[in-house]
Amino acid sequence: MVKIIKHVLIPEERVAVLIGRGGSVKKELEKHGVKIAIEKECVKISGNALNVMVVESVVKAIARGFSPETASSLFNEENVLQIRPIELEKNQLRRIKARVIGTKGKTRKNLELLTNTKMSIYGKTVSIIGRPDNVKLCLGSIEKLINGSSHKFVYQYLEKRCHHNEQ
Repeated sequence: MVKIIKHVLIPEERVAVLIGRGGSVKKELEKHGVKIAIEKECVKISGNALNVMVVESVVKAIARGFSPETASSLFNEENVLQIRPIELEKNQLRRIKARVIGTKGKTRKNLELLTNTKMSIYGKTVSIIGRPDNVKLCLGSIEKLINGSSHKFVYQYLEKRCHHNEQ
């Protein structure tokens, strides 16, 4: 078995979520055959290669704003995490986040529902968890919103794609 060590940067405010009440989240992750050491904003994951890679993706998901429960869906090998940086100026970033999230989270909920994914908009990233085809579809929709497509157009695009995939 090949042993490896991975380092993952995590925002300071997400460290407590990663640790969990009484260390519960960290302990749960370590049940997957890894050791986790947390120093300030750096998480060190060590163990056999496959386990470290999977736990690394769960830690990244938590770092990008997902709950530990949602991030744990990455233990299912059918699911993937996609992180899409949004590299814009502050005013543009705020506008893009508003378009992707929508009023009271409506757009985000609709995208999640139509693509059967989970999304997190955190900092300068949009992250998606789900099956690869669904993540790709959701990411394509987000790209359309970022590039100025109307919400109506994006929903119609998704409904056609989802309907097409069912046949």
